[in-house]
Amino acid sequence: MKNIKKFICLLIVTVLITPSIAIAEDTYSGYFNNDEITMFADTSVKISENEKSAVEDIISDLNNLKTESDIQKYNIPSGNIQELIDSLPKAIQYEHPELFYVNLRQFSYKTADGQTISEIMIKDPFTMEKDEIKEAQKLIDAECNEIVSSVPKDATELEKVLFVHDYITSHYEYDMSYQNRNLYTTVRDKKCVCQGYSYLFMYVMNKYFEMECTTVPSDACNHMWNKVKVDGKWYNLDLTSDDPTPNLSSLANHTYFLLSDEELKAVSASSVSNSNDGLYVEEQDIHRTWNVNTWYGEPVITAEDDTYKDSIIHNVSGSVSFLDGKIYCFNDKNELSTLDLSTNTFTPVYKDTSKYYWCVYGDNKSAYSSHFNVTVAYSGKLYFNSPNKVFEFDTKTNTAKEIYEYTEIPDISKTYLFGLAVKDGNLCAEYTTN
Repeated sequence: MKNIKKFICLLIVTVLITPSIAIAEDTYSGYFNNDEITMFADTSVKISENEKSAVEDIISDLNNLKTESDIQKYNIPSGNIQELIDSLPKAIQYEHPELFYVNLRQFSYKTADGQTISEIMIKDPFTMEKDEIKEAQKLIDAECNEIVSSVPKDATELEKVLFVHDYITSHYEYDMSYQNRNLYTTVRDKKCVCQGYSYLFMYVMNKYFEMECTTVPSDACNHMWNKVKVDGKWYNLDLTSDDPTPNLSSLANHTYFLLSDEELKAVSASSVSNSNDGLYVEEQDIHRTWNVNTWYGEPVITAEDDTYKDSIIHNVSGSVSFLDGKIYCFNDKNELSTLDLSTNTFTPVYKDTSKYYWCVYGDNKSAYSSHFNVTVAYSGKLYFNSPNKVFEFDTKTNTAKEIYEYTEIPDISKTYLFGLAVKDGNLCAEYTTN
């Protein structure tokens, strides 16, 4: 009996010790390809659902300022580390603008028994201190709340998209230095390249309105815009292309507002041809193609619906304003009008604005084909501008009262008002010389 007892005890000890040997982990290290982080890199590699979930867990940890992520439960083979690591920066770049403080450079990972990845460790990924991130997020939240406050509480999905589109295009300008690319610097400076426009629009639509919205990267054209889901259908929307350059306050085109994939290509090609005396120049067409795969390797969303192909909103060259339950803007005849999106109609309410012209360099002989009247809702009232005056419009009587005339130096023959804007709580008129 003694021998049997000894044997049983030895067997038990062996069973208890063996697992501790099996879970011993090896650590490996590597570097992220920074070219893949900064470019609109496409991917033809389709990752598994487990790998996609692991990437999302790592992103969640980074969002909580954690640099180590336990992904053992996903049983990802260690041989798949490269595709996992390649997917992470693309996921951040395309869908997570809130990680504006992350710069992926070096990583390490552990394997359980050399077979599956148990943990991912990212070295020094944060470009800002914790307090700096907190302050930056406060600034972003304040600006997003300001944007959302311009949207009526009972607005339809279409109206929400329109108001956010117009707020961003009229309050932000294209960064000709090509520096501002992330969400924070975009909001901080009110200036950005295409990524900034796309990130801010997507961030507001996703977080504040819970509307599906994503980015559309074009590696071939070095451009980015959005796709947004309105009433169950996907559409293209390009704020960068709808924001005139050089910047003019409150001017917002709607040429690239809610287009199908085919419409987008047609409108873009036409715009390029019109700017080149009828000659199409492929290199100037920034919508001729876009990446065909998502960051996780699935085919990108298609936009096939053309509901808004003939929408009159495409003829509006200034930002719209909401007041007293109505949308105000200037129609294609430069008449101050209300806009009914449900019936796709303008109703003129003040026609004198059609007589205004911005003469070329003030010579009073030839005039620009474009008009630069814009509307601004401010302190419960509606305002618009002429070439040298600002008017307050009474929405109940449909009458306009002059409240300001430009009489400064240089005189009006060399100076025009090109728009209105609210700056630091004040209503301001923007003027341009020559």
